Amino acid sequence: QSGALNSVEFGSSIGLYLPRFVAPIRIRNRSTKYLPQTQIKVGNNFQQRLQYFRLTSFNVAYGYTWRETTYKTHELFPIDISFVKSSKTSTAFDELLAQNPTLANSFQNQFIIGSRYSFILNTQLRDDIVTKYELKDSRRSDFYFNGTVDLSGNIINSIQQLKNPNEEQHEILGSPYSQYVILSTDFRYYNRINKKSKLATRLFVGTGLAYGNSENLPYIKQFASGGSNSLRAFPARSVGPGTYNVRTDPDVNTNTYFIDQRGDIKLEANIEYRFDIFKSMKGAIFADAGNIWLVKEDTSRTGSKFTKNFISEIAIGTGVGIRYDFNFFILRLDVAFPIRKPYLDPKDRWVFNQIDFGSKDWRKQNLVFNIAIGYPF
Repeated sequence: QSGALNSVEFGSSIGLYLPRFVAPIRIRNRSTKYLPQTQIKVGNNFQQRLQYFRLTSFNVAYGYTWRETTYKTHELFPIDISFVKSSKTSTAFDELLAQNPTLANSFQNQFIIGSRYSFILNTQLRDDIVTKYELKDSRRSDFYFNGTVDLSGNIINSIQQLKNPNEEQHEILGSPYSQYVILSTDFRYYNRINKKSKLATRLFVGTGLAYGNSENLPYIKQFASGGSNSLRAFPARSVGPGTYNVRTDPDVNTNTYFIDQRGDIKLEANIEYRFDIFKSMKGAIFADAGNIWLVKEDTSRTGSKFTKNFISEIAIGTGVGIRYDFNFFILRLDVAFPIRKPYLDPKDRWVFNQIDFGSKDWRKQNLVFNIAIGYPF
């Protein structure tokens, strides 16, 4: 299909897990119920955007995972190093990078040398205890929270500043390193209405700021919106930033446009009513809302900067889904359509009056089908 973006992505990793803290200093494990883990991971990821670029990343991480209680888990990786390299860029993509310095900065070959910490609170883990001891579960609701702090480049930048204080951008082995801070929270709430139905909700808020040695966040660290686990009424990574719409940009070749849109800030909310249909067949009715934005103005993408009017720039979609439970995985098909388009004129962003299932043109332009494994949240 003309204008469609085809992509291939796969990754591999190996890990060593030790049932104790392995550290230069002694760390006491205060829990006698749960064993901590020391993790050493090595992995790589390969992305091929056909007609555009190839992106390869290598990662080495060393850290710890431990449970404070049944529900509370901590993950701390003091060493998390990646090297990101782009190659096989097409002529069209090179021209796009030349026109868009913001995108070019996010795609440069670079090291990511940092640390990250996550706190996870998950009351759904109670189900394991209930099943094991055959207890009666009287609670009707559960929630999940994941808060993450991701830092990069601060220690190495302090060293480099002492060695070469006059350099505009410091490098390691001929490639610059990223310097940023990213904060994100993922909150989910599940309410069991009865034995055959459940209401699931999610709120995700994330923000990142590049500074010092970096002009922009690396491409692999930026936020995106749209797709099977996000705003399902919009194609993957096509929403935003802000009121910008790449598919209607007059300066972009619509036959070969690069649809991937990424940002520094993401706000997303989802609600889904899940119900049983017949045995392993499940159904869902859902609505998704959100967008991404940039911290700094990008003149090539008008309307992309985060402002006080961000609420008026929220994209909204709704739809229905069918899921089949194979016990060991869920096969999901969702079909959705937008009801609010942030890139339109403010008075025209709600598009209820345009919905016309009988129109072939409307269906072609608005219906989005998503096939995926597992629940979206």
